[in-house]
Amino acid sequence: MRRNLALAFLLLVPALGLGQGWPRSEVFGGYSYSNLDTRGVTHRLDANGWDASGTANLTRWVGLEADGAGHYTSLTVFGTKVPIRQYSLMAGPRFAYHSGALAPFAHALFGVDRLSANVLGSPSGSDNAFAAAVGGGVDVTVSNDIAVRLLQADFVLTHHSEAPGIATQRNFRVAAGLVFRFGMRAEVPRPAAAPIQPLPTISVPTIGVSGRSEPPYGLRITDVQPGSSAERAGLRVGDIITGIYGHPTDSGDAVAAELQRRQPGSKVSIRYLRQYWESDVTVNLESGH
Repeated sequence: MRRNLALAFLLLVPALGLGQGWPRSEVFGGYSYSNLDTRGVTHRLDANGWDASGTANLTRWVGLEADGAGHYTSLTVFGTKVPIRQYSLMAGPRFAYHSGALAPFAHALFGVDRLSANVLGSPSGSDNAFAAAVGGGVDVTVSNDIAVRLLQADFVLTHHSEAPGIATQRNFRVAAGLVFRFGMRAEVPRPAAAPIQPLPTISVPTIGVSGRSEPPYGLRITDVQPGSSAERAGLRVGDIITGIYGHPTDSGDAVAAELQRRQPGSKVSIRYLRQYWESDVTVNLESGH
């Protein structure tokens, strides 16, 4: 138990410094458990399976989600074990709070659910019905590209045929797994139009740029020397250097100090922001003379 808590702590600590933005899209995949309502035909059924979803985030708070899931269980009828399979495909709005290490979310999904059963290896019946799911969960940021979905819980309504008429089933499902994030978009402060006191210019001759400190992100580039390694790598005026070798920086002085202690001729991975989008580039360090 202590080892598990220590592992969870180690995963959370590096995440505390992340979460300065939100991903353009997310893909989730993992294990899922479902508790199926049989409307009194028998006891509620436990089903194990999988859940996968993809989300396109339109803003920091709102996205569109498509979700697919499959669950598998069995029912004993007159001494015969009948395998049961349930598949669902739903889509709908998703509301998330991308800030810090934790990213809680809620969603409302609508679509179709397919329920089928086999007897003695042959299909004995299947039914497609309307389905809706309402719920949410929480993701824990591991890096800018990966998060762990600790829990997703949904209340699921289906409307499958049941003799002699139609009945609504009230199901419950939970899921956990990994979330892969793409196109991290960061919140970047707008430069002050008329600062009361001009900030000092910070020179970084090892890559051929100068700029001003942009707390808590790093260095905003105000000049790129022609023919410098920064120009060859594609850095431009207005870019904000936010990290070196994946480690975030909090000021222009931190960027300059980190680069100046590296050996000339070595290659350095630099993370930067441009027009709200975050990217990485490799720069060859110069002598700085």
